[in-house]
Amino acid sequence: MKRKYYRRLVSFMAFLLIISSLNGQAIAQGLVNGSDEEWSFSAFGGNTSAERNPEPEAVDNGITLTATGGKISSSDEGMSFYFKEVPADTNFELRAKAKVISFNSNGSISTPNQKSFGLMLKDEIGSHRDSSTHTSSYMAIGALDTVMKGFNKKGTQTKLETFSENAVPLSGEVYDLSIKKSGETYVLTSNGESEIVTIEELFSDQLFAGIYVARDAEVVFQDLEIVIDDRQVNELFINDSEMKKEYLIGESLNLQGLAVTVVFEGGEERLLTEDEYIVSGFDSITPGPNTVTIHFLGASSTLDITILSLNITAVDIIYFQLKQFIMWEILLMQKE
Repeated sequence: MKRKYYRRLVSFMAFLLIISSLNGQAIAQGLVNGSDEEWSFSAFGGNTSAERNPEPEAVDNGITLTATGGKISSSDEGMSFYFKEVPADTNFELRAKAKVISFNSNGSISTPNQKSFGLMLKDEIGSHRDSSTHTSSYMAIGALDTVMKGFNKKGTQTKLETFSENAVPLSGEVYDLSIKKSGETYVLTSNGESEIVTIEELFSDQLFAGIYVARDAEVVFQDLEIVIDDRQVNELFINDSEMKKEYLIGESLNLQGLAVTVVFEGGEERLLTEDEYIVSGFDSITPGPNTVTIHFLGASSTLDITILSLNITAVDIIYFQLKQFIMWEILLMQKE
């Protein structure tokens, strides 16, 4: 009886050891909520290691990524990356909620501007546990330079403006992050603030879309998903006859009256709502003609507007003493 008990106990312990050894591998293969096997994990790039960039940890409705190694610099993307492979010509939106456990909290880890976390689309990734320098084209949004912003790389790294309404990334902060890809136009959003970027041929045949941490970050990513829109557009029409076409310097774009119609493959025709399409190119800083582009699922169409110069046509002087002073100055100038 005792032998039978011990044999069962040994078998059970061996089973636990096997399960324990497979746990990291299972997570690395992408068990989001214990089901999706299409996600993968890789830690690669300069300053990464098994100790500094451990395997991801599955939590309720999400994944925890931790890194005390790696870096996001102008010449190297060393990171812990949890990703899915997607055809580069696909239109999709990558979304996740990032809950910061810690960020830039270890003073012994230098170069705070290389510490990072967020969402990234990458043209190539390094081999798992390869700590040699790695770089490739990418589009990203998240923490960099100790603030929240969008950034990308095609040959050289480009950093976009800081999201001024986003809180500085610290423990306890939460960010709703997304990258929307429409053809070669990308909308980068963090807590409601967005930047729109168009870069041609950023990716080759495949891209890698996912979440990442680098150098000094522990973040829980929840509600991670890639929403693919595989509808094919035949034509995109715009009717701007009822739209405001002239703007003053500094004035915001008004889309009221603009009608955007899409014709899908198969002949279905539909009028798009304002939140379905992407608008880029508007710039009311410089006077003159301005071309605005409407994007939808990789198709685009343009419209022309005009930014008017500010000209003074009249001055109304309220204060009597100031009026007297100006009139006196005019008389003096006329005498000269």
